[in-house]
Parts: sequence; C-alpha cells; structure tokens
Amino acid sequence: MYSIKSVFFFILFLTASTLLTAQLTKNNTVAATPKLSAGISLGGTVSNVSSNQLAAPLTVIDFNDLSTNKKWNETFAFHLLYHINEEYGIESGVFYDKKTIHLSGNNGGANQDKKTNPIFTYEYISIPLLFKKTMGTKKVKATFLAGPYLGLLQSSSFSNKTFIIVRDNNNNFVEIAEEEAFNLNNATRESNFGLLIKVGAEMKATEIITPFIQAVYSRSFSQADDFTDIRSDFPDTVESDGKFSSFGISLGLYFQMK
Repeated sequence: MYSIKSVFFFILFLTASTLLTAQLTKNNTVAATPKLSAGISLGGTVSNVSSNQLAAPLTVIDFNDLSTNKKWNETFAFHLLYHINEEYGIESGVFYDKKTIHLSGNNGGANQDKKTNPIFTYEYISIPLLFKKTMGTKKVKATFLAGPYLGLLQSSSFSNKTFIIVRDNNNNFVEIAEEEAFNLNNATRESNFGLLIKVGAEMKATEIITPFIQAVYSRSFSQADDFTDIRSDFPDTVESDGKFSSFGISLGLYFQMK
C-alpha cells in the first residue's frame, strides 16, 4: 500500500515532468476568447492542528501525552473556472472539507493505566478564490492554483473511548470501554479563513472534458476555538490558538461550457 507521502511526491514528480515537457515544446500561443468551465472532484486529505489542546476545558485532552494517528478524510468539490486566456484563469466554487484529529495512547497522571482514543471532527463548506496558471502543450498541462478560502462551520464534535480493566462477576479481568461524545459547535469558530494551494496536471480528453489530478495543501489563519458563546461559564479559560493544516490528493473533471 502506498504511503500518503509517496502519492504526494508522485504527483509533484508528474507535475515537474509536465513542466519539463512544456519547456521543450514550442507553441504559438493564440489568444483565446474567455470562457467558463464547470467541474467536479473527489479526493482525500489528512489534517493536523498546531495546538496541544482543543476546546479545553470541555475536553481535557493533552496532545503531548498521546500519539496522533493520520486519518484520511473524504472531500468533494464543485468548481467554476473562468478562463482569462489559455494560460491564466480564476477559479471558485464550493467544497466539503472535513478535518479529523485522531489520537490514541494512555492517559497521564492518575489515569496512566487507561487506554484512550479521543477524536475531534470538524466539517466545513468552503468557498475558495484561486488564481490559476497553466503551462504545457495543448493536450497536457501542468497547473498551479493558489488563493484564499473561507470555510463555514457545519458541525464540530468530540468523542472518546477510554478502556479500563475491571473484574466481572466471575472474578475475571475484562476490558470495558467508557464512551463519551458531544458537539463542540458552541466552542468552535463559525468561519475558518486560510490559504489553499494546488499543484497538478490536466489532460484534454475531448473538446469538452478535461480530467485532472492535483496535490492539495491548505493552511488556516483562523484559530479553531471560539468561546464567545460560553465565556460566562469559563471566564478564566484561555482559548487554544490551534490552526489547521491539511494535505492530500484530488481527482476530477472539468467540463467546458459554451
């Protein structure tokens, strides 16, 4: 099974190869009439957060005591691309962006003998505004897209399973799970502003359809937590300054609109 990094660097290698082909191929560029393309894409990302704690004290989880497990999150998007000319464009649309922080290990302190598996899940509907640059032959092109995005929170939640050893009625030692789950909507910022970068390649299959593959990286500028709604209950609590980052891959199709 290929690792996340190997897939990521394969896409970068494909992009570099396409760029090299573009340099070796001379084209007479003809100005094109600006037109629109619509698109759809599916993909997966893994996420991280620059914080040792989220939504504390609602969740008393210290990331330093636990291991972070990389978890694929599904993504899908609808694209709307305005072609300025054959080389440049502006892309927007909407995409579903899920960020999962999955931890595991043993609790510290008095509960260090307990195994725990906390999961933080955040779901956003995001709107990007990206500048697009294409380079290559008329058939195969390398692509670079970059720009800001605005994510609107749909839901955020926390769940945890803590496993402990107890004696049953027959005096045997058994492992049982103590479970808890609740939403974090009141402790999460409603919008998430950040930077989105995509590097990839596309190949024109027909006059209408253009498949593409992209390596995707995003970095939020907004912190995840926001205790405005519950500040009266936790007046002395300092919010986490955790910011999300994600990277992954995306496969899709553009459809030229006449």
